[in-house]
Amino acid sequence: MGGAFLLYLPVIILIVALLVAGGILQLLLLPFIALVRRIRQRPPPDQDPSWFLDRGRKDELEDGTRTQ
Repeated sequence: MGGAFLLYLPVIILIVALLVAGGILQLLLLPFIALVRRIRQRPPPDQDPSWFLDRGRKDELEDGTRTQ
């Protein structure tokens, strides 16, 4: 039984070391991930997009003249 443990000991150590290194790397990159998410958030639109489809102009007549 002890021989199998010694045979796989380097593999176990490698897996544990990779997990620890991955966790440390993730903790180090956490501020940068938050910064990228903050930059990628879309700003609120400056104006109502309904002007593009002419849905917001209820005061304009069909011939193009405006009502008072």
